[in-house]
Amino acid sequence: MTKIGIIGAMELEVEQLKQEMAVTGVIRKAGMDFFEGTLNGADVVVVRCGIGKVNAALCVQILADVFQVSHVINTGVAGSLNARLDIGDILISKDALHHDMDVGIFGYQPGEVPQMGFREFVADQQMMALAKEACEKVNPDIHVMCGRVVSGDQFISSKEVKERLKTCERILHAGDFDKPEILRQLEEIRPVCAVRGNVDKGWAEHLPAEQEITLAGFRIYMIHNRKNISRELSGVDIVVCGHSHRYGEKREDGILYLIRKRIPHLIAVMEELIRMGLCSGEDEEPAEKVLVLKRSR
Repeated sequence: MTKIGIIGAMELEVEQLKQEMAVTGVIRKAGMDFFEGTLNGADVVVVRCGIGKVNAALCVQILADVFQVSHVINTGVAGSLNARLDIGDILISKDALHHDMDVGIFGYQPGEVPQMGFREFVADQQMMALAKEACEKVNPDIHVMCGRVVSGDQFISSKEVKERLKTCERILHAGDFDKPEILRQLEEIRPVCAVRGNVDKGWAEHLPAEQEITLAGFRIYMIHNRKNISRELSGVDIVVCGHSHRYGEKREDGILYLIRKRIPHLIAVMEELIRMGLCSGEDEEPAEKVLVLKRSR
């Protein structure tokens, strides 16, 4: 039997669902009110779980143990790290992960919960497809797309992004800005060294496809897609490139390759950066600080 549990962190995220459903009962557990009934002919349990991952996990466990739900939908509002998403757009999760879980000291990837054997919580493919189809049918004028949802118990504001960006002296960007506004925003904060990405069309023609800069005596070669490198890299110390959807950091033939995930939004810049001081000796202070993009949280 299909029974859908629908949860939202805040009342405003579930109040309309409660108004639209035919309520047959309300049960209170763990400080949460579980509204049982039907919605458009489907058996549902709608509940405001409260803010935070612990509350959400507790709520879902109750839905499973007490109400025997077969499916869970988490609905709500969120900020976006993707410039293709505007206010009022709808994102349907293809997978989800923690942005504030970091046990990298023990060799785990950022966002990976130790000893689980996986990092991403993959969504049910059928539910994802049905949700997208329903959204496009009911809301044809609203942009709907599938993508990753990251969740955590920290709120990151754009003010903090800018303050952290201001601690550097240069910003390196390996392309895929999506919008010229992103480049302009970065240039208002610090000098930017950038190359053109494969999605940067028209407005970005003035950006070079590749360039080499020198910082603190280090030669840094920048290109969007490493596969397009056609020149000899003799004498280059660092290669900064993008295009990949995974962060990479490795040395080959004495060259440090920094491969950053695609970042289409200013907020994501802060989330995917490392600060790197470049100097010629172990006892020297960095002559220049460089901001390079690292990972998505």
